[in-house]
Amino acid sequence: MRRKNVTNAIIRESITEALLILMKQKPFAQINITEIVQKAGVGRVTFYRNYSSKEDVLVSTLNEAATQWWTAFRTEARSDYVEALFAHCMTVRAIVLLLYEQDLMHLLFRNVNDLLGPAAGDSELLAYQKSCLSGCVFGVLNEWVGHGMTDSPEKMSRLLRNIQIDGLVQSVIEQETQKTDTQETASPAAH
Repeated sequence: MRRKNVTNAIIRESITEALLILMKQKPFAQINITEIVQKAGVGRVTFYRNYSSKEDVLVSTLNEAATQWWTAFRTEARSDYVEALFAHCMTVRAIVLLLYEQDLMHLLFRNVNDLLGPAAGDSELLAYQKSCLSGCVFGVLNEWVGHGMTDSPEKMSRLLRNIQIDGLVQSVIEQETQKTDTQETASPAAH
């Protein structure tokens, strides 16, 4: 049984690697399953035995990496969850940057939400708190990726600790109000 698991892991890795190589060469929407299986050296049946779609390849890869990270995080002496999460993202940097370049960050959001978001059995308040947290972390993560992931996980953790949701909402409202006031002042003919 162990040999079969090892063989299947190699097949899954080959399929993932093939997709990532193709994503470096052309838009994700133009990649088809036939190209993936040819590059991976496997058959279509093997692909569909492991994945339901090309998106599933990426989601599964992110989920597997996140599971490995979470298992390691729980056994380490680290206490800064957010810093550890950003450090984990650095280990899958190539995939994350490809997702950003290919306009597929919604797949990473799904992964972040699976890690931080609401779960069955959460109270209503906890579900909303977790939704807020996962959305906030993803927003910062998305911005970080957009800047090339150059800031350290430590800096990103400090930044998130300094962001207070109430203050963030108030700041956004004030900035939007100022922007609207500036636009109205600049173009009085709009009224």
